[in-house]
Amino acid sequence: MKKLLFIILNFVFITGISQTTWYEVSTDVHNKLNTIDFPTTSIGYIGGNDTLLLKTTDGGTNWNAVNFNGVTVYPGGEDILDLNFVDENIGYMSIGPYGGTYKTIDGGLNWSLVNVSLDICYVRANYFFEEDRGVVGGSGCFGGERMDVLSMGTTTPSTLNFSGFSPSDIISQIDFLDENYGLASSLGGRIYRTTDGGATWDTIPSSMGTSIPITSIKIIDESLAYAGYNADGGGFGLLQSTDNGITWSQDGESGTFYYPAFYEIIQSNSEHIYVAAVPSFIPEGVIFEHNGEFWNYWNVDQPVYAMDTYGDSVVWAVGDSGYVVVNTPPSMLSMQENNLANQLHAYPNPFSSTTSFDFSNFYSPKLSIYDAQGRLLDKRTINTPNQDLSYLESGVYVVVLSEGDHERKTKLIKQ
Repeated sequence: MKKLLFIILNFVFITGISQTTWYEVSTDVHNKLNTIDFPTTSIGYIGGNDTLLLKTTDGGTNWNAVNFNGVTVYPGGEDILDLNFVDENIGYMSIGPYGGTYKTIDGGLNWSLVNVSLDICYVRANYFFEEDRGVVGGSGCFGGERMDVLSMGTTTPSTLNFSGFSPSDIISQIDFLDENYGLASSLGGRIYRTTDGGATWDTIPSSMGTSIPITSIKIIDESLAYAGYNADGGGFGLLQSTDNGITWSQDGESGTFYYPAFYEIIQSNSEHIYVAAVPSFIPEGVIFEHNGEFWNYWNVDQPVYAMDTYGDSVVWAVGDSGYVVVNTPPSMLSMQENNLANQLHAYPNPFSSTTSFDFSNFYSPKLSIYDAQGRLLDKRTINTPNQDLSYLESGVYVVVLSEGDHERKTKLIKQ
């Protein structure tokens, strides 16, 4: 009956959904993908089952497996569960269930084990403010949530005012707004809150009860925060706090008849909120977006478990069977304005009919114009910086000037 209800309501809801398209990017792997992190607009990393680590150096157009060193893999296999890079080379990954947290300083080629307190036997999450300063979370050898504060080579166990009693009571995600205020989610059904950088944590009731795992956490601003959960088809909408994480209730505006498990919550630079989710009764994924006014959502072909974003609005999701999707046409990824080392300047921009390009270091360059789908619309040699582009329709374009091995690009807006 629930499935029939879903089909009927899904038809109704889809008619009002925004037309954002999610484009699949090939990875040539079939592992479940658990985490994704872009420290820059060019460099990104994906972590998956069986210690799979993928890396891109071109904004996500191509992904390649990293044959890394320094990680101990225990019998039965280990999975990369969390990635947190503080820049394109220095980063941390949590490998579970037993592997631990590792650090790299050379872009993922070599890793060294990060020392944590002996009571953390199962690791799952980490958050780093900068190199050698952050918080790691997992569960104890004999059960219950555990967290450590790491600072310049010193490891200090956090004080939790309550923790569970089972190894499955494990910290699932950690997030901070600043150096003091942070939240952590637990598969033991608890939310933890700190105001002293992770030294001490208070237990906050989630409003779902301790039988419902809390799978994700995200602080949006000084008052607003969201948490996700997996209620096995129960619940209706994300958990929301509007008072700095002190009290929580369900956000009915994000409720759908997918009854999904919410695995990752992120915020883009354009301040839109995105959620990676898995419906309770169909083998697909759901991506939610809050655009500042209301929630949209889209079906995608595979369950999705993690998301990240770069630039103003490039958003990624990863999930089952090597599945990777992005909300930007793959042909446009290497042309993102914030991803250009040598940005072309045009003025005015936006323009109505004529614009002028910066001709520095150019004599007689090729002009190439691409539309928002990455299709080449025009390519010709020009001899003057002033160009009449009145023939273009209103919209967003990518313009490339190239001469020899010299190339500059920019986004151009036609009014």
